[in-house]
Amino acid sequence: MSLKRLLAGTRFYQLITYSAEVDDDIAHRRLHKLKLRMAERHDLPDVRIIGSRRFWRVPVGCVYAMVLSAVLNLAALRPAFSVLWILAGAIWLVLLILVMLMIEKGQHRGLQLFLYSAFFHAALSLVTLAAGLILCPLSGVFWLCWSAGALLVWAAWRMMNSEEMFRLVRWCLANKMRRAHTKALQRPSEKRALKRAKHRDEPDR
Repeated sequence: MSLKRLLAGTRFYQLITYSAEVDDDIAHRRLHKLKLRMAERHDLPDVRIIGSRRFWRVPVGCVYAMVLSAVLNLAALRPAFSVLWILAGAIWLVLLILVMLMIEKGQHRGLQLFLYSAFFHAALSLVTLAAGLILCPLSGVFWLCWSAGALLVWAAWRMMNSEEMFRLVRWCLANKMRRAHTKALQRPSEKRALKRAKHRDEPDR
């Protein structure tokens, strides 16, 4: 309960709560509420990298920071080399990219999975620290790699809760609401459809 209260003050958790409210409005076809939400200001982050607009800089940076932190935690313990480590890292990177695509579509589950992935990497960093204190507490390489990995986890968390990430996800949710609102307006009401079907079935008098 205390963890939930702690998270409630973060921007990313506010996005998760807002996304759940949007999904509920869409599921119950509260078109008036959707219209009010769409009337709110949703600015697309305007970020320029090497002269080009790349508003996905923050989420992509989060993904790479998480993956690189896992690599550094693994390097800190210096296990025997195996192709499986490379394969696992590639699969994990693909999974995180898929989560980002879910967020782009405004899916609530994508935001939840991204939050869980941040917790996973924080837990991985703590497990690596515990293992390192037992196996190689005096190794300078261990402390260098682990510190860099922990710093990347912290940086990923900061980026997740940045103003830029907040604006980007709200913009994605606004696009989702527009699609749902347009689809609902184009779909005939069930009552009207039943009435037309009834008239078609009635024999001509």
